[in-house]
Amino acid sequence: MFGFMNTLVKTTLNHPVTRLVFILFLFLFGLKLMTVSFLNLGGDLTERLILDYTTYPLMALFIGILGTAITQSSSLTTSIVVGLVATGFFPDIRSAVPIILGANIGTSVTSTIVSLGHIRQEGEFHKAFSAGTLHDFFNLLALLVLFPLELGFGFLSNSATFLYESFFSGLSFSSEINSSSWSLSAILKNMSSFLLQLLWSNAIVTLVLSFAILFFSLRTLSQVLKTLIFNGSNKERFQQRIFGTPYGSLFWGMGLTALVQSSSITTSLTVPLVATNIVTLRKVLPFLMGANIGTTLTALIASISTPNEASITIALCHVLYNTFAVILFLTIPFFQTMAIGLSEALGKMVKKQKWYGFAYVAVIFFFIPLALIYFS
Repeated sequence: MFGFMNTLVKTTLNHPVTRLVFILFLFLFGLKLMTVSFLNLGGDLTERLILDYTTYPLMALFIGILGTAITQSSSLTTSIVVGLVATGFFPDIRSAVPIILGANIGTSVTSTIVSLGHIRQEGEFHKAFSAGTLHDFFNLLALLVLFPLELGFGFLSNSATFLYESFFSGLSFSSEINSSSWSLSAILKNMSSFLLQLLWSNAIVTLVLSFAILFFSLRTLSQVLKTLIFNGSNKERFQQRIFGTPYGSLFWGMGLTALVQSSSITTSLTVPLVATNIVTLRKVLPFLMGANIGTTLTALIASISTPNEASITIALCHVLYNTFAVILFLTIPFFQTMAIGLSEALGKMVKKQKWYGFAYVAVIFFFIPLALIYFS
């Protein structure tokens, strides 16, 4: 009996699909552990930054980028802003919008950090880094168009206010809407928090551990994906099912992100797919755009659980920003070409000098925002 069970366990663990599920879970756990560790280290700092340095719109934008990059959680930044708007800290919704836009950029650093896990794979690192930074350039290019429109005309805040007054004003909600404690994101968060407590709340130790888990799982994940996807016609079927058409890929990204309640998870999963030549950057981009919309839906659903104008309007601003960004990229192909070209150029740079990858993350997401805040 024990011999049969031992054989069954070994066979199950050696099966590529079982290994894929296990490695995927390990990868997602490492990702969530990294987020929880960053959150434990910098949560209070983010709140202080928002409280002390949001006088000017450009400053508020960089606060959103830096605060979210420090904590790896746009949800934390957004929730702080919503709470401050509700208490009257901000004079109006428009003054709080730049922080939300900054948080949208700051959260894209996660996939870029994940791409650094491929640094030891010579043939994969530059492609992984291009995939990780593609999300960055999508958000940055969208910001260059939509942020001036918000500054000059209140484009997002006025649109969100109009939607609130048209569809939400006067409604009452009898019960609070909460995300399930049994969702994948909640399970991973509970596991990460439990491990943090086991290690005496030492966030530095868990942060180092999370990077070790991510590096190991990424290397194994690439090997398993090559075994499964490149077997026969699996690659073509996989591409056709999820990345077959731009709109299909868009809805896959939106749906999966809304399901797991984290754009960091879905965008980071595209990194090994591009690194192993399973999909191209052009096919991945619509998926990332969909993930940007999907990550706003959870906050919107949560915000309408209470009849609070500020929380609903801020959530609507986030939805509208990402929706208009997607429309911009779908209707003007130049933006797609530009985002892909910039990420590929950066990939070629790190292929020659790997340290450029670490410098890019440090400068764009930390040094520039911190320097501007300090010198102001």
